[in-house]
Amino acid sequence: MNQHHYRVTLEALDGENVGQTLSFAGKSHDEIISLLARVGCRDGLTQDETAAMLVGLKLLGEVAMTHRKMPPFDALQPALRDFIMVLKGKAPRHQGQPE
Repeated sequence: MNQHHYRVTLEALDGENVGQTLSFAGKSHDEIISLLARVGCRDGLTQDETAAMLVGLKLLGEVAMTHRKMPPFDALQPALRDFIMVLKGKAPRHQGQPE
């Protein structure tokens, strides 16, 4: 599986750590930047919220898949898989979810 490598940088915009940054390396089997451009904004989310959700989900998903047999990732697998399928439109929404 082809891996795409990223440098993720987070800068505090307010609070006691304003101006400080956190930077780390991450990887994904998806090309996240192109994927975000194709996805656009999700219904009800701003562009920043969509980007945060997609980047967070892709980075979490990669770590969860790598460590899928270890707690707590083993317990996360079914819910994460269901969430991704709903996002992709490949699974029905659960009862009570807005259409």
